[in-house]
Amino acid sequence: MEIPKSRFSTVDAMKAIAKLLNITYDSSMQDWTYVVADDEKIEEYLALYATLKDDDLKFTLMEIIIQATNNQLNGFVFWQYREKLKKLLLEDFELHEYTIFYWAEFDNPNLDDCWAITPYMRELFHKVKREQKEKSENKLSSLELAIILTEFLDEYSLLHENGFKDALETIKDILDTRKAIGDY
Repeated sequence: MEIPKSRFSTVDAMKAIAKLLNITYDSSMQDWTYVVADDEKIEEYLALYATLKDDDLKFTLMEIIIQATNNQLNGFVFWQYREKLKKLLLEDFELHEYTIFYWAEFDNPNLDDCWAITPYMRELFHKVKREQKEKSENKLSSLELAIILTEFLDEYSLLHENGFKDALETIKDILDTRKAIGDY
């Protein structure tokens, strides 16, 4: 399995989040984002996350949200926040890929010796990676698809003489435009 590019919270982001949440930032505290997470303040964290635009701040706050979710003792409450967390992680997967990988603890085969959130992080990570792989394997370039369509039209004499190049270029342009607007 390929390990995602590592990413960590910046000091500036931790200080900014501390200020926004009105909590103390202590540079001597190891794993600050995990230590300060308060499972009773998760709604506050989620509300703040929804307002953030800066990736460093979102990344740092997400570490707190994950820890606060993991700390939920009530199974139903854990499930509720896990679902909210899943939605956010799917929306910002590229930003949080390394954090998801970290919490998935792929190096530990014994789930009984992992965090409560670990199985769900593994599932989420595998789901996104599988979808990314399928998407990349099943895509034809506009040129490849244009060639297939043009050859089809030519095979059934639906192109006029010397029109193959013109048709190919026209079809490619149409496909590029449709692709740009997300139509296929």
